[in-house]
Amino acid sequence: MYLKNIFSFLTLSLLTLVKVNGNVSQCEEISLYFQSRRRSNNFRSCKQNDNGEVIELSFVPLCLENEEFATALSYTYKTIESLHLVNPYMDWNLRQFCTTGPTNYEALSNLTNLKFLQIDFMENLNVDNLFANIPDSVEHLEIGQMIFNQEIVDSLSNLTNLNSIIMNQVKLGDELDFSKFENLKNLTSFEYYNVLGLNMFWDPSGLHHKVQGNMLKYCRYLKKLKIYRGHFDKNSLYGLGDLTELEELIIDAPTFADNVNFSSINKDLKNLTFLKIGLPRDFSSNPSPTPYNRIYGSMLNHFPSLKKLIIYSGSFDKDSLSALGNLIELEELILNFPIIENENNLLILEELKELKNLTSLSIQCQYPLNNISSNFFYLTNLKRLSIFTCQTTFNTSSDNSLTWANLNNLEFLDVEGCGPNTFELENIGDLSSLKEVHLMKNDYSSIPECIGNLKNLEILNISNNLINSLPESIGNLKNLKILDISNNSINSLPKSIENLKNLEIVRDPKYSDNLVPPYVPHYELIDNIEPSDDVEPSDNIEPSDDVEFFDYDEIFDYA
Repeated sequence: MYLKNIFSFLTLSLLTLVKVNGNVSQCEEISLYFQSRRRSNNFRSCKQNDNGEVIELSFVPLCLENEEFATALSYTYKTIESLHLVNPYMDWNLRQFCTTGPTNYEALSNLTNLKFLQIDFMENLNVDNLFANIPDSVEHLEIGQMIFNQEIVDSLSNLTNLNSIIMNQVKLGDELDFSKFENLKNLTSFEYYNVLGLNMFWDPSGLHHKVQGNMLKYCRYLKKLKIYRGHFDKNSLYGLGDLTELEELIIDAPTFADNVNFSSINKDLKNLTFLKIGLPRDFSSNPSPTPYNRIYGSMLNHFPSLKKLIIYSGSFDKDSLSALGNLIELEELILNFPIIENENNLLILEELKELKNLTSLSIQCQYPLNNISSNFFYLTNLKRLSIFTCQTTFNTSSDNSLTWANLNNLEFLDVEGCGPNTFELENIGDLSSLKEVHLMKNDYSSIPECIGNLKNLEILNISNNLINSLPESIGNLKNLKILDISNNSINSLPKSIENLKNLEIVRDPKYSDNLVPPYVPHYELIDNIEPSDDVEPSDNIEPSDDVEFFDYDEIFDYA
């Protein structure tokens, strides 16, 4: 006890001294305060603005007394915008020796400029009082590993400035009344996760992570809803149907109650433009359809305004494939590991030709598709096409009216791991608008002369094939900037390559420098390239490195 008092006295003396001399920042004051109370492990991170005022603070409430909690926040009352009350996770000293924390969170209500609040793992703490004191200025709220009661629900309904909520491993009971959520007219984004790991409530039966339909139906102003590992019963899916303002819906790895599946969605969501459904993948060599991985045509018909559709491991029958063709507003379609329910394993899209607005199509197969209907060639507005590990063929019509030449607006082509018959290279010369081509791991043995027709081509990746030479016509590709020939058997390049003044070549280090002729002074060796990504950079501000914070999009985004 004597040593503890001496330590506290010295730390407080140092704090007083640096204050007098003006050499300490607010963040340093907070850190020194935690040290003076022998709570160094509770302090995690702090950020200041250009004026030296605290705008972000992260600490562990566990072990703190009411006065300590209030004092830590007192430095930040007028300026703090982001507060993280975090889980100690692997700090076993805190977890083992502290089982309680503050009982009065009234100081939280003084943070009148607070916009972002993270509350994580408040076991054995007075969470009712904590939620009751959240300032109504909060716009973004993240909650982790907690059991909700009615008091918490009622407190949340008073936060009328909320525009987004993220919950992870939060148990919402059937008995809770969410009707006051109608007050949350600014709430436009809700994300609900059940992440495996250091959690308290994981229950394989799904009861502890059920998606509460009686909550969803009162979140009437939602525009974005994302659910990972949610358990759906009929009320859950009925609740989805009440979200008439919804524009973006993401459902990953769902489980279903008995006799419940996506066919239970029975209302039109006319504002929905983005839908992503990621179903549990069957890794067997012959995956079979079940009621729980089937994509129902009746469901797709309720989303008439879709512009982007992503489906993982979905099972398609004739009705659902036809329903795809009815989504006439669709601009981007991604089908990963589809299970096709017909005798010949044929991807038949009879109404595909109606998708006049479709500009991007991606198909990744788990097992070979026998072939794809010639209706595919009606997609004359396609600009991006990606086909991965499908080992399929594209049927052409008997009168040759439907061929690859119909896709002359295509600018990006990526065929990988499919074998030489999926995209026969003799067709590439007909795709005159191509700017970027990736043809990796297809066992191609040669490149045809017609490659020289692609006057707009900027990137050509033919790596990991069986090619031993390039045609002279490659010198016609005046706009070619990157040529990847690595992992082939190419020992020399055609003389015409000297025409390509801005070219960079990717080749194997095992080949001598003589592979590139001396008349190509513009040659530069670069690393192997991957297909370009058209996704715009995120505008979201990343949390500080020291903050214990889930980046859910990075962990669970399959797109």
